[in-house]
Amino acid sequence: WDLCMGAALLRLGDRASAREHLEAAATRAPSEVALLALAQLALEEERGFEVRALLDDADRLESLGPAARAEAQRILG
Repeated sequence: WDLCMGAALLRLGDRASAREHLEAAATRAPSEVALLALAQLALEEERGFEVRALLDDADRLESLGPAARAEAQRILG
C-alpha cells in the first residue's frame, strides 16, 4: 500500500507525502523498488548526499538484481 501510494504521490508532485509513504514501505518491507523510489525522490529533491547514502555501497549494489542495479547506476549518474 505505502509503496503504491508513494509512487502515485510522487507522480502527482506531492514529494513530502510521497516520502512518508516510501519511507514507511522501506521500513516495513525493504525491497529494491522501495530503495530505488527513495533514491529517485532524493535525486528530484536535489539531495545528492542522500542518493549516495542509499545507493553508493558496493555490497548493496551487489545484492540488487540486474535491472535494479542498472537503475541504481542510472540514478547515480
